[in-house]
Amino acid sequence: MSDAATPTTAQLLRLRAEQRFDQRMVTRLQELMEQSADVADGWRMLKADLVSRALSPAPSAGAPQAQTRHRGRPRRSQIAAHLAACAPFPELALTTADKLGPVIRRIDDAALLRASYRFEWEHFKRRSVLREIAARLRRLGEPLAGPISEPIPSYASKPASELVILLRSASADLAADVYAYEHYRQARPEVLDAAQAVAGALALKRVEETREPRQPQLPEPFPGYDNLVASPQGRQEVRDALSRLTLKELAAVEEYERQTRNRKIMLKAIRAAARARSRRA
Repeated sequence: MSDAATPTTAQLLRLRAEQRFDQRMVTRLQELMEQSADVADGWRMLKADLVSRALSPAPSAGAPQAQTRHRGRPRRSQIAAHLAACAPFPELALTTADKLGPVIRRIDDAALLRASYRFEWEHFKRRSVLREIAARLRRLGEPLAGPISEPIPSYASKPASELVILLRSASADLAADVYAYEHYRQARPEVLDAAQAVAGALALKRVEETREPRQPQLPEPFPGYDNLVASPQGRQEVRDALSRLTLKELAAVEEYERQTRNRKIMLKAIRAAARARSRRA
């Protein structure tokens, strides 16, 4: 290999520095995540992208260097735009909870409302928004869960006796759809029995597939966590409990809180405990 093709020490150091994980940038991202819980999923996606870029193999010496680092502060507008593009309607990701009520009350599409409920549950878990969507569905006379479209044309206008006759020659898949649709609406025993007789276990499976999102049943990250009170009166007890945990345990507690009650006070306390633990390490 000629001397011209051999990278100098300075070149190697520069390439290594460009690929090194920038801890200060990640710390800044974590601080920004704390300031905006509504776009936490977007920040986590951006952080994961940063880590993957930082851990990617270094380019060969002499090769043109691609932009592998994020420069400056990530734009909140870009993350909000990404979530808005995924939302059933853009306002769900771009509007604060206190201003979403009038928007939701103008929606008459039950399918859109159910999709909005699932999106809200998966990304933000704002309780006031979830209650508003459920209340709007009740006003429209639609259940929160269950299949969206009728399994049989003009299903709502058909009497139970006619549906029972139709089910005798129906496929198991259609009978399962009828069972789930009927289960979440009129729940007429004769229709349910006729549908289950044809669909068998598939009927109950279809009911589970169309059930409304439920709070996950996860084990406590440590004994007594669920009894901690997220209030000014219970603040000291929360601090004492969290101060005894390691960084790994605090990360598990934060994930548990996000997947269950998603209380902003608790999340803030967990992050403060993690920062304090990092300073002591």
